[in-house]
Amino acid sequence: MKSNQSIKSALMLTAAILLSTKASNAALYYHVSIDTSSLSSGLASTSAPFALDFQFNAGGTLNNNTANIHNFNFNGGATVGAATITGSATGDLSTTIAINDTSFSELYQQFTPGSSIEFDMFLSNNEDSTTPDSFSVSILNGNLENISTSGVGNSLIQFDVSPTATANLGTGTGDFAGVAATLSAIPEPSALALCALGSMGLIARRRRNA
Repeated sequence: MKSNQSIKSALMLTAAILLSTKASNAALYYHVSIDTSSLSSGLASTSAPFALDFQFNAGGTLNNNTANIHNFNFNGGATVGAATITGSATGDLSTTIAINDTSFSELYQQFTPGSSIEFDMFLSNNEDSTTPDSFSVSILNGNLENISTSGVGNSLIQFDVSPTATANLGTGTGDFAGVAATLSAIPEPSALALCALGSMGLIARRRRNA
């Protein structure tokens, strides 16, 4: 009985914390996968070393949006060296990256390509009253230039941040054909909290039936 009560208390606490973190505008939560298999061979490989790049460009209002990127997996590849940071960005590709829209902020770090790069991404989407913030994910070549893609500014992922924001996805072109990003939505913390509450009810109902 004591064990069941402990589980119930833990679930209630988790639900309360998750509900309390819900933003005024529904934030963007994605699992991202970038196919990097073509970077280790052919003409693309001559543009190495490559770096994964995150940029946050502020619109008319500063400090009203945040990006958080974590759970990195390089699937046969690896990070190389230290991250290069400009503006408000913190962290690196082996831990967690946080970036605020303080004017211009950027973080990039070299990697050796494996089959793909995966990570989870949170992006708040508070609307700017004048010009929207812009958040982008790109791969840089050895000259620290974006590899050529069909995306905005040769990016792989780009958001004009707003409550109705959708991702602009690019794919590699020319020597970088095959490099592409896919996004899978992750439930918001509020939805996860409701799932936790539902699990609590199911546990309680099973206990009564027993």
